[in-house]
Amino acid sequence: MAEHNSIDNLGDMAVVIDPGSAYTKAGFSGDERPRAVVRSTAGRSAYRPDESGRVGGFRGSSAAADPPGPGAPSSHSALGDGLITDWDALEQLWSALLQEELHVCPQEHAVLATDSPLAPPAQRQRLAELLFEQFGVPALYLSHRPVLSLYSYGLVTGLLVDSGSSATRVCPVYSGYCLPHANYSMPLGGAAVSAYLRRLLGEAGSRPGGGASERRSLLREVKRQSCYVSQDFEQELRQGSEVTEYRLPDNTTVALGNERFRCAELLFCPSLDGAAQPGVHILAMSSLQSSAPEWQEELLANVVVCGGSSLLGGFPERLQAELERLAPRGSRVRVLSSSQRHFSSWLGGSIVAGLSSFQPLWVTSADYQEQGPAVVQRRFY
Repeated sequence: MAEHNSIDNLGDMAVVIDPGSAYTKAGFSGDERPRAVVRSTAGRSAYRPDESGRVGGFRGSSAAADPPGPGAPSSHSALGDGLITDWDALEQLWSALLQEELHVCPQEHAVLATDSPLAPPAQRQRLAELLFEQFGVPALYLSHRPVLSLYSYGLVTGLLVDSGSSATRVCPVYSGYCLPHANYSMPLGGAAVSAYLRRLLGEAGSRPGGGASERRSLLREVKRQSCYVSQDFEQELRQGSEVTEYRLPDNTTVALGNERFRCAELLFCPSLDGAAQPGVHILAMSSLQSSAPEWQEELLANVVVCGGSSLLGGFPERLQAELERLAPRGSRVRVLSSSQRHFSSWLGGSIVAGLSSFQPLWVTSADYQEQGPAVVQRRFY
């Protein structure tokens, strides 16, 4: 592989890795979707995105979209709330990901990896150590997920609303830079919605059976196929909801009434389940108001939705309506969403890693050997 003075081809088939608390996405620069989506655990199952971009056709043991709960098997996530919590598990996961899922030799491919804007410098430096010293990659680039998510929409400025498995986060980005002082988050995402759905079904006497892992898988599937965000929660609750039956793989059925939209309402009204948290729309406005006043108009006109939990039907439309209600009179509010928004940070990395203008930005192994791990902080942030 060419070194720092000859780097034009580093973006050819660069590996793009986007680690999350529930799933890690990986593939190659220039691709429209990741080649592999794996649980972010040492004992993981691998998934393949289908042609629509949805994750399907899993290989390995049954796994849920949400992190394991009490009594789950011993596998555990290498990441939590955007931070790496188990380096041994991460190394094991990425080694299998590169060699068994992508079938590549790490020494032959540059790596673009995403990270959290709140990750400490020590984490980024240790990640560089892992990739250069353990995996022997020829070049590396680290980039903030919110920035890459905006890139996937062709934007460099916007207000990112990311609702994932373990948390929902809002981060403003201006001219390609995150504004960490205006980051807001709540520890509620897809896992909390699934847990609340399970509780509601239990209260209605319709809780799925089976073991803990099987129940999580079933709840995930019920949520994906049947649940949605109401556009007027109180009105729909008063009107009542037709009860429909969802047939499970074992041919038993689960009766679903207003649980279909009550569970998703948790993201906008966490107090429904006793959480003293503001809803996602309040987080978004708080983040906006913490940004420079002269930037707020442009940010509000480019609200970008991403993360797996945002795939709930009606989520972007409800967020649009809530922000229009909260924004100053006459403001232009525009909420953007795509069908592949659960992959948006990975897709942004895939786009930029292959650009000819991006190639001089790689940190090469020669750079690392000359300057040490601190080079990533100097070059990327």
